[in-house]
Amino acid sequence: MKKISTGIKANFALGLVCLIWGTTYFAIKIGIEGMSPFAFLGIRHFSAGIILCTILAFFRNQRKYFKWENIKFQILPGILLIGVGNGMIGIAEQYIPTNLVAIIFALIPIYVLCYNIMINKNFNVGKYGILGIAIGLFGVMLIMKKSFVNDYPSGFIFGLVIAFICSFSWAAGGIVSKSLKQKSSVFVNTTFQLLSGGLFLLILSVAFEDFKLSSLDFYSNAGISLIYLILIGSLLTFLAYVYAVENLPLEKVALHTYINPLVAIILGWLFLSEEITLTTIIATFFILSSVFLTNKSLKKRTAKNRKD
Repeated sequence: MKKISTGIKANFALGLVCLIWGTTYFAIKIGIEGMSPFAFLGIRHFSAGIILCTILAFFRNQRKYFKWENIKFQILPGILLIGVGNGMIGIAEQYIPTNLVAIIFALIPIYVLCYNIMINKNFNVGKYGILGIAIGLFGVMLIMKKSFVNDYPSGFIFGLVIAFICSFSWAAGGIVSKSLKQKSSVFVNTTFQLLSGGLFLLILSVAFEDFKLSSLDFYSNAGISLIYLILIGSLLTFLAYVYAVENLPLEKVALHTYINPLVAIILGWLFLSEEITLTTIIATFFILSSVFLTNKSLKKRTAKNRKD
């Protein structure tokens, strides 16, 4: 039997990332309808971390990084990325549609570009970067205008603010993680980020929610969503993402940034009866266009630095 080439496997892995990460917004919405959000997402991430930690423990080249000197650097990124960035999505989705959450999360590359501009006075943002930021802001303005003009239920603006905080925290966590001088592997780093972020959410659940583990029904919609998010949304897709990053150009891997929101919008419309208005379509177009221009700007800068 002919061996499947690395390129085909890497593209298949990227396809999984594009599709599955877009479904997680829908799965979270189903889950929080049957469980309290902090408990649901805390169990999701902590369980994924435990499973990944157990798997890595069988590999000596990974196990050697199981030391406090490596683990301690993953606590803050874990809280920012998993605890706040992903964990608070459950709160946001109690008040706003999943499609809006997905659109707002598409703004993360814009935050990263703005951060680079602020900390580096010599950072050459370029025409694509400036245009990307401007178009992204216009898309956000459309979302905000829609939110204030339309007669939405109480708490909608609160949910919108939480979604923006989540996306900003995710970007901040990524920046912090990248800035750390880490000696351990990406698998070990992610494991302890999942564990620290998941534990953070479980502590919040104990403090603010009245959830009992004995009430968890794995045969309910919430239970099935939880299993799906642990095994597929976290473990399988993360491994697929790492494989794609290692074997494909980064600009190609960035395709998931554009496709994930579209998957979330379609699922929300099909199964959650979420309205897709003309304003939503236009805002999505502008925000995804801004991400494309931002990635193009960063790509040109990277290429220029390599030449220098």
